[in-house]
Amino acid sequence: MSVFVSCQNPPNPLFKGEFFAGSPFKRGQGGFRHACGIFFIAACFALSSCMPWVAVTTKTAGPIGGTSDGVVVNACEMPSEGEGYAFYHKRDRRYGSEALTGLVERVSKKVMMQYPDSILKVGDLSGKGGGKITGHSSHRTGLDVDLAFFVRNPARSYTGDFLLALHDPNGVAVVDKEVGLFDMEKNWAVVEALLTDTETQVQWIFVSKGLKARLLAYALHRQKDLSVIEQAAAVLHQPGDSAIHNDHFHIRIYCPDVETSPACAQRKPIWPWVKPSHSNSEKHLPSDDALVHLALEGL
Repeated sequence: MSVFVSCQNPPNPLFKGEFFAGSPFKRGQGGFRHACGIFFIAACFALSSCMPWVAVTTKTAGPIGGTSDGVVVNACEMPSEGEGYAFYHKRDRRYGSEALTGLVERVSKKVMMQYPDSILKVGDLSGKGGGKITGHSSHRTGLDVDLAFFVRNPARSYTGDFLLALHDPNGVAVVDKEVGLFDMEKNWAVVEALLTDTETQVQWIFVSKGLKARLLAYALHRQKDLSVIEQAAAVLHQPGDSAIHNDHFHIRIYCPDVETSPACAQRKPIWPWVKPSHSNSEKHLPSDDALVHLALEGL
């Protein structure tokens, strides 16, 4: 039986008006309380850490702010396991934007259709409500997810797990004196499924330079779709400001479209093949005055 992502989480009272009951923000309580509300919001604008909150209203959902300094509102919670995937952590970091959780579901199903014995192991998305979580500088807005590599054991003698094992540039991992090899076929299937998804656009697949080179060489040798290989050559990337990612893929997607996520701050680059509705740039974000108006509409 299939288990589906729940995107109907009960709204946080902070964002639905209940928070304002008995406070200066309570609806219809006169000019004084309204003025206090304006003062509070103005104070928040003076503090950059408050900025993501200011944009939140009853009509706002999804990512707010940037991947390293934002939050996510009314995120979708993924079950601990589903069709073709299972989380490898028990911690409560299974929340993401609808675009991201849907992508994980579709990719895992597609890979499982090609390799019925394969389960995509999923790591951290975001915490409930987003914001900072330990172990990550990003993963704050429901746009990031970690996916474990598929690893094969040529000797078929190892009964342990190569989960999150460090791979050298040749794709070799050693755990308990047993050798595991980066599974080119299955890992390319993951990359291909990510880049050919028709609903969600992927901005980055963070992975080490050595593994990137091997994936591209494999795809060329097997005569895979050249347009996908060209995209992979750009999107596969070893970050310069964090771990080299030789133990898992870190996927980052673009902001959802401007209409549904007006307060999502999109970082560059915007790849040439990205659909316009997925390239919400910072210049499209609401002005400070617009954010004040949004914040005040529920007073």
